[in-house]
Amino acid sequence: MLVNISNPTLPVPSPSHPSRRKACTLLCPLLAHPWESISMDYMSGLPSTKHGNDYVFVVVDIFSKMATSVACKKSITAEDTATVFFERVWVHFGIPQTIISDWDSRFLSTYWASLLTLLDTKITKSTTFHAQTNG
Repeated sequence: MLVNISNPTLPVPSPSHPSRRKACTLLCPLLAHPWESISMDYMSGLPSTKHGNDYVFVVVDIFSKMATSVACKKSITAEDTATVFFERVWVHFGIPQTIISDWDSRFLSTYWASLLTLLDTKITKSTTFHAQTNG
């Protein structure tokens, strides 16, 4: 039984109808360590560099929001993406448990999917125009 703090002899009023609000749920799982869950994507529409790079491969840690970016060409393949990932991310931070990416064919190719399966990493696809999914 609830007690009215200002006057303990009075009952605490109860709402006239039950709450219709749904219980709050977390949008993403609670993370315990950095680089446990990451987001990967490409940035396009950039001017070409003197080396011909016109894309940027971006990897963001969901926990700390730390980002790593690598200049690359628009013609980068799934195999090249995996190579860049291992050379620039894996050597420093290890293999994440979860990778969030968009529906780009370079992330959804059979090569990339089989590689991540062998590494016991789950890939989650984000929704277009929902930046909050990517961390």
